[in-house]
Amino acid sequence: MATADDARQRAEQLMAAVTPHQKQAMVDAIRADGATAWLDDMLRTPEPVVGAAPARTRGFRVRLDLIGATPPVWRRLELPGDLTLDRVHVVIQAAMGWLDGHLHRFRTGSDPRSPHFVTAFDVEDGDDGVLESTVRLDQLLTGTGDRIWYEYDFGDGWDHVLAVEAVLDEPPTEIRCTAGRMACPPEDCGGMWGYAELAAWVRGGCDPSSVPPPFDNVEHARGWLPLDWHPDRFDPADTTAAVAAATAAPVPVAEELAALRAHLERHGNPTLTQLLALSAAHPVVEVGEADAAHLLEPYLELLDLIGDGARLTSAGYLPPTLVEHLADRTGLTRWWIGTANREDLTWPLAQLRISARALGLLRVRHGPPDTDHARPPTP
Repeated sequence: MATADDARQRAEQLMAAVTPHQKQAMVDAIRADGATAWLDDMLRTPEPVVGAAPARTRGFRVRLDLIGATPPVWRRLELPGDLTLDRVHVVIQAAMGWLDGHLHRFRTGSDPRSPHFVTAFDVEDGDDGVLESTVRLDQLLTGTGDRIWYEYDFGDGWDHVLAVEAVLDEPPTEIRCTAGRMACPPEDCGGMWGYAELAAWVRGGCDPSSVPPPFDNVEHARGWLPLDWHPDRFDPADTTAAVAAATAAPVPVAEELAALRAHLERHGNPTLTQLLALSAAHPVVEVGEADAAHLLEPYLELLDLIGDGARLTSAGYLPPTLVEHLADRTGLTRWWIGTANREDLTWPLAQLRISARALGLLRVRHGPPDTDHARPPTP
């Protein structure tokens, strides 16, 4: 909530930027009882300046930086100049590792009040302006050093700057990430301060005695963080693959599913689109008998250990002794870091049990106490 001090500070900032001519115009406007119109004109954000599309499409090598991150979080990308800003948004989300669950905005300056472009969501909400889907990248960037700004999640305030490092004679045939550093901060982690605390905690080995807020305990924090997330982990090949999946043409689907996909995309949820793209990128392959047996082996070990039933802990997890045996029999202990005796802290085994229940191989019989039971095959 804004305070009187905030308003006073903002007024002082505005007056410091006013020229003597504007100050005189303000005095004249007040005398003429036109102060409201004058203030409206002063506070109105001008529309961005958009150049003409060039006759020949070229490419750009750009560096995308998350502003304020220490150590720097950045990506180097090769982009075609005819990419419209709504598609640049998709590329930034995939390249950084965001989940596109919040609003975003492109600006032509670093100041939050700089001219900006409106999104389809803004238009639905009644806002006017230059629509981002109508503007190409090469209408804003023309040479080395040119920049545009991108803000994501107005609550956490993730500000990015995209700067041209080189103009390419030909546009790339595919969007590539050639370099970068650091993993993307987790969504909704509280902005740069929350990210810094989380990153320091993970780098320090996730000490249970110093769990950062707002988490209750180490299990809560680990369950909330993305699987295997580490702030120093980054792979340009993985990023290129993620961008390719995000920018691929929509997979042809049934009319009802296409309508659902479009609805979710309009409201900033790309999950279904990404799942369909990944399914199309991985064609169905024949699985031989030996491969099938290898894939089923962990499930068979789990069912064998549970047998007629296994009493769960008060928190609903498999008992530690069973977890230890399962880790040993599946070979997990040969590579897993840790004791592998708690299901909630041994993610591969937790996922194995979750998938076994989803496949109908296990069921939980509720009552004092809850037990896991192998479900007999349906006749």
